[in-house]
Amino acid sequence: MYLTITKSFQSGTFRASSISRKSTLKTDRDFSTKKSKLFRSPTLTQSVISSKSSKSKLSVKRDSIRTSRTLTSTKKTIPKRHTVHTVLAQQLEAEKELEELRKNLSLYKDLTVDKLWDVISFNGKQHITVDDLIKELRELGMAVEEELVFLLFSRFDADMDGQWTKEDVERMLFPVDEDYKQIIVKKLSKNPEAKIRKNTLKLLKRLLRTYMRAEEENEKAKASIEEIGEREAFDEFDLKGRNFLTAEEVREGLSGGGVEVSKKDAELLVSRYDRDKDGKITFADFIREIKCV
Repeated sequence: MYLTITKSFQSGTFRASSISRKSTLKTDRDFSTKKSKLFRSPTLTQSVISSKSSKSKLSVKRDSIRTSRTLTSTKKTIPKRHTVHTVLAQQLEAEKELEELRKNLSLYKDLTVDKLWDVISFNGKQHITVDDLIKELRELGMAVEEELVFLLFSRFDADMDGQWTKEDVERMLFPVDEDYKQIIVKKLSKNPEAKIRKNTLKLLKRLLRTYMRAEEENEKAKASIEEIGEREAFDEFDLKGRNFLTAEEVREGLSGGGVEVSKKDAELLVSRYDRDKDGKITFADFIREIKCV
């Protein structure tokens, strides 16, 4: 038996484990092969893999996508303060468009979270992978790029285990506005057998396409913030040094950079980063969104 030290590909942390030399060599070869195939292959749909392996694969692909998208853009030397506020303002515009689509969909009587889950989960699965989502979107007639579906999938994969549950789909569909959110909640027990109508499905596809386009642009925004430095970018708004930001602080911070937004818009931007839904952006939330860890 030997003591081996393995490095987590996603988190960068080390873990010690006692295994045989023969098992260690086999594991190393398998991992190298999977990693090599992932970077060579332009597709994500290779084979069904375990939750732990899927998590590592998603992390690798996320970094690969961001690198390729960032390298295609021309870097410009502009003031850091201007960059931070511009990036967040661009994110806000994308979130406002998404929120309007979510609110409009909430008014469609035939759409509920359960029905949407039945559509994308092959009627009964407890969870789905990114490969499942790609397959189902194509069966719905959507010509999608696999990389963009991956970015959409990553946004709502809350625990980053490489799988979506019904709760993840709920986060994608629910508006931030509480009044509109309650409209969907109240529909959950109504007309359970009714099918999603053609017009509703058309708007749903538009929402999904908008999400994918927004996430593609968001990868560029994250790369810009990484260039600035996550701590420096966060401190531009955290003037009180409390290591968290409220919607009002976000609004005031944007205003200080020449970007005027309403408190409601600021709350919408906060929701983009606030994964634990406590109404604020902690530095940990900020890092998790930028680094996807």
